[in-house]
Amino acid sequence: MKKILNITVFSAITLIMAVGLTSCEKTPTKNDETALYIPMISVENQWNEFAENTSLPPEYQYQRTYITKIGGDTLVNGVSYYKLLTARDELSSIWLNNGYIRENIETRKVYYKPQKDEQEILLYNFNVFDMQVGNEFQSYDIQSKTNVLLSVKRVEYDNIGGKNRMIATIRSISLDVNCVCYEDHIWIEGIGNINGFLRSTMAIQLNGSDKMSLLCFLQNEELVYKPENTNIEDCFVYKLTSSNIETEDLIVYQNAPNPFDKNTTIRCFIPKNMYNVQLCVYNIQGAQVQCLNVYEKGTVDVIIEAGKLTSGIYTYLLIGDGKTSEAKNMILTK
Repeated sequence: MKKILNITVFSAITLIMAVGLTSCEKTPTKNDETALYIPMISVENQWNEFAENTSLPPEYQYQRTYITKIGGDTLVNGVSYYKLLTARDELSSIWLNNGYIRENIETRKVYYKPQKDEQEILLYNFNVFDMQVGNEFQSYDIQSKTNVLLSVKRVEYDNIGGKNRMIATIRSISLDVNCVCYEDHIWIEGIGNINGFLRSTMAIQLNGSDKMSLLCFLQNEELVYKPENTNIEDCFVYKLTSSNIETEDLIVYQNAPNPFDKNTTIRCFIPKNMYNVQLCVYNIQGAQVQCLNVYEKGTVDVIIEAGKLTSGIYTYLLIGDGKTSEAKNMILTK
């Protein structure tokens, strides 16, 4: 893990997390410069994202394309949310529920719950009173599970997709005493993080984790925004090789719960023509500590028991018939 992360303005994003709304929170009025707020949560919206990992051994390195969209509404503990859905572009018929999301239009804030029983996170904040240069927020890095301090570095407005949008630059600083780490992020009103919708308050890039970037943002299948370094053809269709088809792809998803203390569940997708598949776990030194055979096909949930494993960060992936999935990280806390 790098001690200081230097990320350019166009390579990261912030998402703000907070405990919740307070009685002193201000609601923007019609006299504010940005009175016409542009909502982010709509079933019409779609985020096409690119992920790669070059930190693993060559045989495990990968490049992937993901699609994120808003699903149907649902009640979670009596509160109305929308489902957040994610899929691989070449496996777009397989949508994974990636948590629950809601938006408060009056206060211009977006909230996210990774799981029904987990704490709600303030994912985005476009409140004009909060988003003043120099303001700071206590927050949380979803990926590394550490507290962070978010500092507003810059706020400007620009016409994107025919609408005047707030563009905020935020620095996410890890409050972990063992890591003086930070990343600079960009949010765009109505669109979100230019480095992936859920790259929230990331201050620490974990070894073996995806490096994400937004290829483009679509609304009603029409292009609204793409970064300057994205080719227009990559925005809509991004195929890496002809072998990346549904029947040949191993897919592994993020475990839940994460962190965990006793056991955790990892969802996998095993193609029908794939045999001799194993889910393997490695410690931070790269040593294999566990390998489980996976005999079922299609979408399969595999339970990992903590057992004799010690607390720490572990990497897991699927191996089968000479092919591997991407790698994911999980955290064990005993």
